[in-house]
This record gives sequence, structure tokens and C-alpha cells, in this order.
Amino acid sequence: MEDGAAAANFRINYNDGTTSDFPIIAKQDIFDWFTPQRSPGLMEKELEPENIGWIGQNYNGSGRGLVKPIWINPYPEKEIATIDFISGLIRCAPFVVGITIE
Repeated sequence: MEDGAAAANFRINYNDGTTSDFPIIAKQDIFDWFTPQRSPGLMEKELEPENIGWIGQNYNGSGRGLVKPIWINPYPEKEIATIDFISGLIRCAPFVVGITIE
């Protein structure tokens, strides 16, 4: 995947009809989950610790890694109605494991 390209976009849809976009940037927000040991940034500690979701091994002992981008709602007074996950149409396949709210 091309460094700096938008791999995906979260579109936050508020109850009042407005939206806010949260782009997920290749090799900044997400990395190759199949080989985290070969993903510059993920293993070189360029990510803040709170952005590393999990690094470990699968049942065969192969490295795997998940990141967790963090979005700060610019409109905390607005109620979120839905969230759309939109592909950036680049050479990667981002996926969502979960979303949490604090």
C-alpha cells in the first residue's frame, strides 16, 4: 500500500444530518497486519503505545499486529447516529475489529 494514501475513511453521521470524516492513512494509521515485524512504524515504535491494539502470533507462530487509530470527536455535543466505513480504494484491505466509545 502506498505510504500516505487514504486507506479508508470513517464518516461519522450525526443526528442533525452533519458529518465528520476520519481518514485512515496507510503506513501511518494502519500497517501490514500479517507481518508486523516487517512494518516500519509498527515495530519501530513510531506509533504511540495507545495506538497499538495488539501484537502477537497466530497458532503457527507467525507475527500478527493490529493498530487502533484514535479519533477525538470535534462535536462532542452532537449525538452520533451512524458510522460509515468507506474504502480508500488503494491496494490494501483495511478492516474493523471493533469500535469503542469513551
